[in-house]
Order: sequence, then structure tokens, then C-alpha cells
Amino acid sequence: MDQHTTFHGAGVLKGKLHHSEAQLKFTDNGHSITQTLQMLKPLWHNGVSYHLVMSSKARANHPPSLQVMIKQDPGLTLIIPGNALMCLLMGGYFLKIRKLRRGDNI
Repeated sequence: MDQHTTFHGAGVLKGKLHHSEAQLKFTDNGHSITQTLQMLKPLWHNGVSYHLVMSSKARANHPPSLQVMIKQDPGLTLIIPGNALMCLLMGGYFLKIRKLRRGDNI
């Protein structure tokens, strides 16, 4: 993991962390790919999310020590479409209830 860090140069935040990123190298079936992982911007690769987090507070003008947090959620592909379907069903339900309360026939 190659780490690149920039700091604020002037003003109130002088010396404070501005941007931090890391280069991750993945190898699949003999093919290597390098991708950039940034703070607060997770990276997705083969159904796994990679998050860049600081393991300690950054000192002024010193790069922070970073860790890569790896998360795998196999239920995510079921949860997102399920929530969308539930929203559609609830929308239809509330439209029917509104019509019933107004006295319209269904």
C-alpha cells in the first residue's frame, strides 16, 4: 500500500490533514490492477468494500498512520432491491388508503 498525503498550506487549518489516499494493488487470475482508495470514498472490488481509516490522530505536518478496513456483506444485494420494492408497495398502499378515505371506489 502506497500512501499519499497532502496538508493545508495556509489559513486556520495550516498543517492539518487535507487529503489522504492509498494505492492498492489487486491480482486476479494473473492480472494486476492498481486502484486508488481515498478517505471517505470506499473502493469496491469483487463484491468487497475497502475503506481507508486513520489508526491514530494525525500530528501537524506528519502523515497519519492508515489502515484498510475490509467489509463483505453478502446480503447487500438482497437488501437494496428489497427496500426499493417495499417503498413501491407502501406507495401503492397509501394511494389506496387515500382513495378510501375520500370515498372513491377502488
